[in-house]
Amino acid sequence: MRRQSLLSASLASRLQETLGPGLASADISLSLLASRDGLLYVWSRRDGALLVVDPATDSISKIRLSSSPRHTVESVIVNRASTWLALSGPDGVTAVPLQRRGGLKEEVVVSGLHLVDGGEAVQAVAWHPGSVGHSHLAVLTRDARIRLYNVADGVGEVRGLALGARGRVTAALGEVPVSMAFGPAGEAGQWPLFVLLGNCDVFCIAASISHEWTVEGPLEVVGVAEGDECKTEACAIVAIGGVLCMATVGGTVQHFVVLGGDATSLHMYERVELELGQLPSLADSSVFDCPVRLSGDPSGASYLASHCAGLHKVDLPMVGLLRDDSPDLSVSGSTVEHLVCTRASPSLPPAPVLGCATAGPPSTVLCLLANHSLLSKVSASTVASAPSLTASTPSLNPSSASHQPDVEAQIRTILTRGASQPLLQSAASPDTRLQSAEALELLTGATAMLRREYLARLHIARDELVSAASRLRERKAGQVQSLVVLEEDRGELRDAAEALSERYEDVKDKGDELRIRVEAVLAKLQSRVPHLSDKELAMGREVVGLERRVEALEGGIKQLVDKERYQRCQVEASTVGRKELNKGQLDNFKQVLQADSRSIASLVQKINAAKKDLGM
Repeated sequence: MRRQSLLSASLASRLQETLGPGLASADISLSLLASRDGLLYVWSRRDGALLVVDPATDSISKIRLSSSPRHTVESVIVNRASTWLALSGPDGVTAVPLQRRGGLKEEVVVSGLHLVDGGEAVQAVAWHPGSVGHSHLAVLTRDARIRLYNVADGVGEVRGLALGARGRVTAALGEVPVSMAFGPAGEAGQWPLFVLLGNCDVFCIAASISHEWTVEGPLEVVGVAEGDECKTEACAIVAIGGVLCMATVGGTVQHFVVLGGDATSLHMYERVELELGQLPSLADSSVFDCPVRLSGDPSGASYLASHCAGLHKVDLPMVGLLRDDSPDLSVSGSTVEHLVCTRASPSLPPAPVLGCATAGPPSTVLCLLANHSLLSKVSASTVASAPSLTASTPSLNPSSASHQPDVEAQIRTILTRGASQPLLQSAASPDTRLQSAEALELLTGATAMLRREYLARLHIARDELVSAASRLRERKAGQVQSLVVLEEDRGELRDAAEALSERYEDVKDKGDELRIRVEAVLAKLQSRVPHLSDKELAMGREVVGLERRVEALEGGIKQLVDKERYQRCQVEASTVGRKELNKGQLDNFKQVLQADSRSIASLVQKINAAKKDLGM
């Protein structure tokens, strides 16, 4: 698959023509290239102007300063909002306002703000990440003083801090600040600012915009194995996530995990040796004892290391592991990729890297060489993954899908190179070529690298694929045998299914017969159930009414009996002291009572007769 480049060849060629031929400089790497929001910023030492490259439109704009910096420019730093740019050198710092993308013209003139001009040597410059307007610039000078400027107001220093008295003795002992870097945001608006001294001591400053700064340090370093102590002068520091990276002169980079708590400390978990030259026999040459510049990747998981002999890229898996609740520390080892080698041998003329940056998309590492040519290399992580190595179509079998990623991961692990062969870009001329022995050693080393990291891995991968193919053939043979057995089982199951189907039909027929017989029996039983006619129903209703009347009459009889008993008592009581009734009155009472008795007896006879008729 062809990789899409960020910069076109014509744009890179025009940029080299604009910058002009390479200028003589000290044998140290610079940082004259910066990238932010899809734009590239390059400082032209010949014109004393800033070039703005827009890869999207294939255009180059030039920003001139009304008052050119009175100091050398070794570093170009853009803030996060792309509104200000800092030009820094050992003898001064200048802040330059930037225009928006839509306002870019072919050439504009702006007025820069000279913050530091002469005086103490400037060691490092960084934009404060906690600034609301992205306009606060921190400057570290050799006298161990950190000054914070607000370039938007132009009022000069707004806050400052001195690490302590620094004199010639401390400078001789290496106790001079050489670099600084802001870490991730802390609590209550505090931003940790790590300051590195030449003797590898690290101080941590609580650098808030609105509060006074406090210093902690030198920080305690734990986890340092015997032989991994800092033995040379430190030169650069960068904070990537929760990992602090410290480089020393000579190409050694130490990785620390920042530990919080009551006191901040550093835990060293890894030490990386950068291969500065390409000739092992001359690796200890003093030519390669040069400072190393570290610049963080905007993706937050890697950084670039540039020096007088080339450029490296270091990936930090530990940054991602620190975000996990249960990280697997076995995969915390960093990956170092040697991208460009500009001085393979001490006998070649110096060709330091003038700048490096990461831009995108696609994520591309850019390197500005001493001859002002701009190299670009697409990061491997942005290249689309290759199709499956062991299957051309997706598998529908879950069991095979579970084995497929294992083979893929194993092959990719085998093909992952532990070292890389850099692109050789030296400043050699016909008069300053490699000696025959050095050329032979370089060719032998490159051939060994090709065999060890490319051909050998391909052979191992091929053997692994052959082994995997053999296992797959064996599995296929087993699956074919299983298919034969399954076919036999399917035939037996088909016969059993047919037998079950016939039996089901027989059971169904018998069930239908039983159902018909049950329905006939139920019909006969239903026919024998008596049915009442309308007259019978009317008689039933009448009987119910008679029962209600009988109940009412029984109640009336009871009341009459009670009245009779009461009247008899009243009569007996009234006869005491009174005259007795005559015979006529008694006869009348008897006739009334006899008539009532006959009426009651007649009603009782009728009720009994009705009950007999109804069978009750």
